[in-house]
Amino acid sequence: MVIKYLDMIFTIGHTIQSLDEFYDILQHYNVNCIIDVRSMPFSKHAPQFNKESLYLYLKSKSVLYAHFGKEFGARRDDCLQYVHNGNEDFMQVNFELGVNTDNFKAGINRLDKALSQNRTIALMCTEANPLDCHRFSFISRYLYDNKYEIMHIIRDKETHEIQLKTHKELESRMINEYVRKGKLWDIGGLFSELNDEKKQREEAYRIKNREIGYKPTMEEKVID
Repeated sequence: MVIKYLDMIFTIGHTIQSLDEFYDILQHYNVNCIIDVRSMPFSKHAPQFNKESLYLYLKSKSVLYAHFGKEFGARRDDCLQYVHNGNEDFMQVNFELGVNTDNFKAGINRLDKALSQNRTIALMCTEANPLDCHRFSFISRYLYDNKYEIMHIIRDKETHEIQLKTHKELESRMINEYVRKGKLWDIGGLFSELNDEKKQREEAYRIKNREIGYKPTMEEKVID
């Protein structure tokens, strides 16, 4: 039986699975619209997910495909920030700045229009784990903070079963991992001035940004 998940936005990583396997997941959650948030909608390791191939396959299954690379992509030149990190200086995409850009706002308007047409949407990128991807720490963070209901589709590493995780669940996982690794302070620790969950959350996202945020090289032109 296909369960209908209304008023939700899903996220999913295409990984290296087959198109049929990918579609089975979409069908299970009644997804009828894929928004591709890759800046470059091509895959060396999974060419079946190249833009044209994916578009034609999804069209044959009556699933709408839209590419939001300019609006929601990770490789962008509209929110670059200078970063000094020890002996290293570089430019890096700043997610907090990115959500205030005209391109991102245009993407939200397009997303809202699709939702108003009763589309069940999945934001698609490459990575299996949302925590390794900007779809979690850039796009979904904004959506979650603005009262959209976000569910992340994940395949369990051990059982290979498909699971749904709320954005809040993944946030907690991210924060706990950083606390465990000593990258983030523990709420309830010795330093009372740091016992602020909001500040802890904000810092966790900044750490994630530093870890995965796109860094264009001097010779590289940022691709929309």
